[in-house]
Amino acid sequence: MHFQQPNMLWGLLLLAIPLLIHLFQFHRTKTIYFPGVFRLTQRLKQARQQKKLQHLLVLISRMLGIACLVFAFALPSCENTNSGKGYSHVVILVDNGFSMGCKNANGELLEQAKSQIRAILTDLNAETQVQLLSQTGGSNLWMFPKQLESVIDTLRVGPQRFVLNDWVERVQLMSKDAGVASLAAIVLSDAQSGFVSGKLQNSQERNIDWRFVQMELDVADVEGGNLSLDSAWYVSQFDGASTSADIILKAKVTHRGGSIKQAQLQLKSGDKTIFAQQKDISEGETLEFEGSISEGDMTNGMKLTLGRDGFLNDNELFLHSIKSWKTTVGVLGSHPALDAMLAVQPLLLSRKLTLPLSKYDFGSLDGLDAIICVGEIRLDDADLAGLKSRVEGGLVCLQFFENAGVVGRDGEIKTIFGKSLGGRWIESGQ
Repeated sequence: MHFQQPNMLWGLLLLAIPLLIHLFQFHRTKTIYFPGVFRLTQRLKQARQQKKLQHLLVLISRMLGIACLVFAFALPSCENTNSGKGYSHVVILVDNGFSMGCKNANGELLEQAKSQIRAILTDLNAETQVQLLSQTGGSNLWMFPKQLESVIDTLRVGPQRFVLNDWVERVQLMSKDAGVASLAAIVLSDAQSGFVSGKLQNSQERNIDWRFVQMELDVADVEGGNLSLDSAWYVSQFDGASTSADIILKAKVTHRGGSIKQAQLQLKSGDKTIFAQQKDISEGETLEFEGSISEGDMTNGMKLTLGRDGFLNDNELFLHSIKSWKTTVGVLGSHPALDAMLAVQPLLLSRKLTLPLSKYDFGSLDGLDAIICVGEIRLDDADLAGLKSRVEGGLVCLQFFENAGVVGRDGEIKTIFGKSLGGRWIESGQ
């Protein structure tokens, strides 16, 4: 057991007050002997002994009452959320994303997290093995609390690289690899949705005690409120309803609280503005923006920017350049069905390959993202060794057999290329 307000224990000094009252309430009595009152003196003696017992009980009651009152103000607790005592290993996980650079009434969130970590380390046993993980890095070495204290001041805000589920999996692996008997995992975060999104996996490791310390940021206190640029993705014209020849870029914006009423989103490539949009938005609402971009725009890095609000750390999203939007495949063999499929996929380019591949030192494979083999392909030893080397280097190789069977909606077995094999799909147990 520990006390959350140990300074209140100074109130135990008040126990001296009833003790002093008890000691000084007695006064000296003078004994006067009077004949014929022996029985009376016996009764008086008995009454005096009873009075002493009553005074003692009153004294004990008063002191217990004051002690209980002091302990109540000291906030006793059987579980210390900042303590790792009793654990052989402690993992401290700091979600030091850019949002932790914001401030509340107690100052910057990351500085508050650092103070919490120092308090945790102070409360640990000196022999406890501690490890610190963060969004900007971490050590794979177990250290003593005193050693880790020197690392705390190096923490800075940075981009978010991990979510909570990632850390759960990592701590589980650490526990297994190190053979830890008892481990406490303490997470310090401002609990932004990007970090805690998704269903948290239940830890099956009973020896891991998970604890979460939330650094509070009230968006109502943020001037204007908080709009969040959650995600962005590309959609080709063949995936959406657009008839434009350009690529569609979509983005999600969420209103997370405050008085702001409009969301302004801008996409830029260098100094060039590709599109700028504005939409009305209400608290708790998620809007989807979309704009047309060309393949030329994608070859350069782009940046999505929300209009200024009171919470700046989630207002920008950088999009990496994509040098090649199309996929190029090499085809060994031929079949009309495959030719028809490639003909209707403008983003899938094909290149006919001929054997032997080693004829030009495998130069025909340069620039390919994948190889498709149709039917039975016979390769000599040189081709087989060269193709194996390319596959080991990352080249994808797909083999289509002419008699490969698939199941239609009617349950009939069909082939990808060629005639039906006949028969029906038999479910397990039938």
